[in-house]
Amino acid sequence: MALEWRADGAPEAEARAAELDATIRNWPRTLANDPYKAGLERLARVLQPLLPADLFTVAYNEFCRPSVGEAVTQMVGQGATRILVLSTMMK
Repeated sequence: MALEWRADGAPEAEARAAELDATIRNWPRTLANDPYKAGLERLARVLQPLLPADLFTVAYNEFCRPSVGEAVTQMVGQGATRILVLSTMMK
């Protein structure tokens, strides 16, 4: 959807898209209203001890926070020099 908004190119469309993205990402999530997020965090807890990493975080392509970009910035800020991204969005 973000790409559709940005295709318009109007500054007000960009601002509205950013506002909606922030509202959606900051929405309070629970197991009841977002089982995907809860399941992903459970999977992450299982995988974390199996991965050779000092730093570990979960990030989201859309709808939740932190975004992938936010998580990468956070990891770099904590000293990461290499980042491995595992996606759950595969076919």
